[in-house]
Amino acid sequence: LSDAKPTELLKRMRAPGGLFDAEAYVNDLEPPALSLLPRLADIKTELRSRGWKVAMMSGSGTSVFCLGPPEGAPALEGWDEVLQATCFATEFAARDANDETVWYGE
Repeated sequence: LSDAKPTELLKRMRAPGGLFDAEAYVNDLEPPALSLLPRLADIKTELRSRGWKVAMMSGSGTSVFCLGPPEGAPALEGWDEVLQATCFATEFAARDANDETVWYGE
C-alpha cells in the first residue's frame, strides 16, 4: 500500500500545475490490476505516449482517466479505434483555490 499522506497529495494538487502532477495520484489497486490485465497497462502507456499528463486507472479498474489533453490534437478524435476502448470527454470538478474545506476527512 502507498504510504502517501492525503494532505500531502492534496497540497501537491493545489500547487500551480498540480492537477497535472502524475505523482500526486495514488491508487493502490492499480499495480495488481495492471499485472492481471496487461491491456490496461497498454492503454495507460499509449495515452501517456500521446501526450496526456496523467493517465491512471480509476478505482478497481473499471476505467482509465486522463488529465491534460495533448497540445495541438483534438482530445478524443479517433482514439476509440486506436485504444480499442470507448472514450468519453468529461470535465474535472474542482473547488475554488481559496476553499479550505476538508473534503476527504481527517
